[in-house]
Amino acid sequence: MSLREFAAQLERCAQSDEEALAFVEAFAKVRLKGIISQLLRADPGTVIHQSDDLLHPDWTDPQKLALSGIHPEAVAEHPDPESLYLHIDAAMAAGRTAIRAYLGMTGLSDKQRRVMFPILAGTKAPADGDDLAAEVQRLNGWLDWVRAEGVDPSIFPVYQRHIGIHGASQNKGGQVGAAGAAIAFQDALEEIAPGRIVDYVGDLVPAMVRTPLEVCDWLADGGRLPKALLLNNGRAIVFSSDPDVAIFQSLGTSYATAAEALAAYDAVRRQPAARRQAIHEFVVGEVKTATDKNNLHERLALGSRETRDEVRTDRFLMMAVLTMDLLRGGSGQRSGRSLENRDVERFSDVFNLYFAWGWDGARGRHPQHWETFKAKLAGWCGFR
Repeated sequence: MSLREFAAQLERCAQSDEEALAFVEAFAKVRLKGIISQLLRADPGTVIHQSDDLLHPDWTDPQKLALSGIHPEAVAEHPDPESLYLHIDAAMAAGRTAIRAYLGMTGLSDKQRRVMFPILAGTKAPADGDDLAAEVQRLNGWLDWVRAEGVDPSIFPVYQRHIGIHGASQNKGGQVGAAGAAIAFQDALEEIAPGRIVDYVGDLVPAMVRTPLEVCDWLADGGRLPKALLLNNGRAIVFSSDPDVAIFQSLGTSYATAAEALAAYDAVRRQPAARRQAIHEFVVGEVKTATDKNNLHERLALGSRETRDEVRTDRFLMMAVLTMDLLRGGSGQRSGRSLENRDVERFSDVFNLYFAWGWDGARGRHPQHWETFKAKLAGWCGFR
C-alpha cells in the first residue's frame, strides 16, 4: 500500500463528534452494567445523598421540567426531587460543587464525563442555553437509565471505594469490545464468502446480538466469546491476545478443527522463530476499545509487541473513538500525538472498530470504510 493509499484509509476512519459520543456512551453503559451488578452483590456502606445547600428550583413549572428532560409525574409526589434530577435552573445557577454531585451520580469516570457532558464538567463553555439544556436532558436521561437497572445513582460515589468492582467493569468493557471485533469479522465473512466457516471454538455471536449492551447481556447469559474460526480452505482466524486477531494456515497438515488450529497457534504464539516454522501468518491485528480521545498511546499499543517487520506479515490496528484530531493533530495538538507519526508505520492498515462493528448503521454511513475492510479480509482469508 502506498503512503497516499494509507492516508486515504486513515481519512475514512474519522468519526464525527456525534459518533464518538455514541461510542463512548454505549461503552459507558456497558461498564455501568458491570458496576451495577457488582454493587447489587456488595455491601455499599452509607449511601451518599445530595447536600442541603443546593438551589431549590420550582419543580412544578412544566416548561422548566421539559427543558430539564424530566416528566412531571416523576417528581410530582416526590418529597425531594433534587435528589433525583438536575433542574435546568440549578444547572444555570448552581456552582461547580453542586453540579459535580450530579455528575458523580452518573457513575462515569472523569474522562467519560468530559466527553459526554463537556459543559457541565466545565471543559466547554455553552454556545447558548440550548446546548446546556441538551446536556441536562442527557444527564437526567442517564440517571433514569441507571434507576431502570435497579440502582440508586447516589450509590456510585461509594463505588469508588471498591477497587475490585472497578477492575471487573474494565474487563467487561474489554470483553464486549473483543466481541464487537468478532462481529465485524463474522459479518464481513458472511458478505464476501457466505458459508465458509466450517468450525469454531466458543460461540458465534448471534445475529440478533449487535449493540454493546446486547453483547453485554449475551455474555452475562452464558455466551462465550469466539476464540477461533476454521475456514473451508484451511485458513484459521484466532481471536486471542497479543495479538488480538491472527489469520494463518498450517505449513504442514491442514487443521481438522478450529480447536486444533487454536492449540497450534497458542503453542508458538510467543516464539517468532518456531511460529515461522509451523504456520504461515497472513495478518495479525490489535483491537483497542479505549474511549479517551486523548489516549493515543493506548491506541497505538506502544508496548513490547512485535513490529510489522518482525512479524514478517501484514499488521492492522482496529480502534474506537478515532477523530480527525487524532488523525491529523487538531488545534492545540502536538504533532506527535496524532496518527501522523512514525509509530503508525508498525501497521499496514488501520480500521475504525465502531464503523466495522456497525451496530447503529455506521457501515452504511461509511461504505468505503466497510468495503475496504471486506476487501482486505478477503485477501487475508484467501477468498480473492
